[in-house]
Amino acid sequence: MSTRSKFNGIDKVLICVVYVLTFIGLLGISSATRLNTGEYVEVLKHLVFVVLGTFVMFGTVLVNFTSIDESLRSIIAVALYIGTILFLGLKF
Repeated sequence: MSTRSKFNGIDKVLICVVYVLTFIGLLGISSATRLNTGEYVEVLKHLVFVVLGTFVMFGTVLVNFTSIDESLRSIIAVALYIGTILFLGLKF
């Protein structure tokens, strides 16, 4: 399966909506932090995470998860779930 055909299955409308909401969030962060500090450090930090998240998103599209053994997929799924919960806990 070619790389181009893997990207054909992506919901383009959903991706556009996510990036429009991300842009609105960047505007909100910009207006909230510029008044306090006059700098755009938080906006740049958020933009870096958006770019990194985009690379991770497209990287996971390229991985063929059906070629991985089912027991290993279960272990990966549990590890990702626990990691996600831990990272959410770090936000408090």
